[in-house]
Amino acid sequence: RHIGISILRVLEGFGIAAVLGLGLGVAIGLSRTLDRWTELIIQLVKPIPSIAWIPLAILWFGIGEQSKVYIIFLGAFFPIVINTIDGIRQTDHKFVELARILAVPRLKFVRQVVLPGALPAIMTGLRVGLMVAWMCVVAAELIAAGSGIGYLIMDARQLSQSDVVFVGMITIGVIGKLMDSLIKRLEKRLISWKVDFAGN
Repeated sequence: RHIGISILRVLEGFGIAAVLGLGLGVAIGLSRTLDRWTELIIQLVKPIPSIAWIPLAILWFGIGEQSKVYIIFLGAFFPIVINTIDGIRQTDHKFVELARILAVPRLKFVRQVVLPGALPAIMTGLRVGLMVAWMCVVAAELIAAGSGIGYLIMDARQLSQSDVVFVGMITIGVIGKLMDSLIKRLEKRLISWKVDFAGN
């Protein structure tokens, strides 16, 4: 029961972060104007740890599920949006110039050149975001939670049940690794042309 609830919270927070982070990251990466407007805000908010947002999360969303998902979302959002922006900006300038010479429509250029080229960075952002999302579970489930792996760990800590704490920690690690492996599989399918110098 606790495992299922934590997985659901992570999937909700990470899913929202992925949709918004990818969308905003692509928009910022393609627009210098939007980049100038958002860069300062992102750089100011990014270093704030997710746990520091707990009081505001309670004020804004109460002590229900929304506040927990919000904390997880914040943790996962910034790695995704920043890696997406970086990936878009790393588009080979030779392709950009070639597209201009051939008068390739912008939408087609973005879809067929920019996004495929940015995929390695985007997938890295998703993997890091998922890892941070699991790190945020414990913090999120501190908010008057009565269930979840984080709640189980905190409850066991108060009762000095170190074995339960270890089991909870290992469970988070195992589930996080399994979900990361799924994203790696997806990455290999999407980026079949990528050369893996590590030999994996």
